[in-house]
Amino acid sequence: MFDERRWSEAAGDVDSAVQLLGIDPPAAVLDLCCGSGRHVLELARGGYEVTGVDATGPFLLEAEGLANAEGLEVGLVHEDMRRFRRERSFDAVLNMATSFGYFEDPADDRLVLENIRSSLRSGGALLMELQGKEVVCRTLAKPEWREENDIFLLTEQRVRESWGWVDNRLVVLTDGGKQEFVLSHRLYSAVELSTALAETGFDPIGIFGNLSGKPYDEEATSLVVVARAP
Repeated sequence: MFDERRWSEAAGDVDSAVQLLGIDPPAAVLDLCCGSGRHVLELARGGYEVTGVDATGPFLLEAEGLANAEGLEVGLVHEDMRRFRRERSFDAVLNMATSFGYFEDPADDRLVLENIRSSLRSGGALLMELQGKEVVCRTLAKPEWREENDIFLLTEQRVRESWGWVDNRLVVLTDGGKQEFVLSHRLYSAVELSTALAETGFDPIGIFGNLSGKPYDEEATSLVVVARAP
């Protein structure tokens, strides 16, 4: 999930995200579902007051070690996004790399949005970046084998529930045997996500096709939504 390519893209992704959000350091930024800290570290290097939240402990331990090695001050919280709420504490929230829509009950997604809205200061902004339904429809990956460093990988995507969900399947073959992983999430269209944000009290102010601010059209590579809290 966090290979060398993804780490190398982190600086550019953060630069683009803060431009879309219109924030400058030392703004207080929450990286919700921060993983092993790719964006947290870049924000801290840029002078932002940054907090990273993730439900996976080993990711946070890795992020903490990397931050300590550079002498960076970051706040890291081990918590489920359905429970994390820090009233009126942040100027901006980032939720990137398709880190939304993993719960079977759509009410849980709304709860996450409510937590984010409550955690933002008045006028603060949320940026969400995920694989929108329209993008997945155009780019749905057929089964494909490839070899990386003597490891054979099978990747494929399958949609279900009338295009409500997508399963991202990875099969890994090594000398030690076979491992299989499936990462699934709800598929949101631009209209569906904007509607969910509006119903939660946000004011959607921008829909883009990537973090550089390109239009969300037939050439979009991701769904990026920027919304402001009341």
